[in-house]
Amino acid sequence: QVGDRGILENLKMMLLKLSQLATGLKYKAPRYVQQNTNTYPDKESLLKDWAYWRAQLKNVLEDIPADMWKRKIYKHPFVGYLNVSQAVAFFGEHIIHHTPQLVRCAKLAR
Repeated sequence: QVGDRGILENLKMMLLKLSQLATGLKYKAPRYVQQNTNTYPDKESLLKDWAYWRAQLKNVLEDIPADMWKRKIYKHPFVGYLNVSQAVAFFGEHIIHHTPQLVRCAKLAR
């Protein structure tokens, strides 16, 4: 029942992508993200879970009909609803944005 994204939403998505490239910008994760973030006893458990959820996402994405890819499906806390393509792009950009932080954490854990 949700509509397609429009020009305003596309502009917000471009600004979101730019914000992911800015290394000095920091945002506090929403409370529900903080409260629902898993912790792992070791790297192997984390990687196993990561592989599982990537496979689950792949299955979901493969089942979405082509005509539904422009529909709003994911609510970003700052820019509103994203369509499938934009949500996947955001997740990729977000991982790239956090890679330096992950590297620092890995060095500290050694």
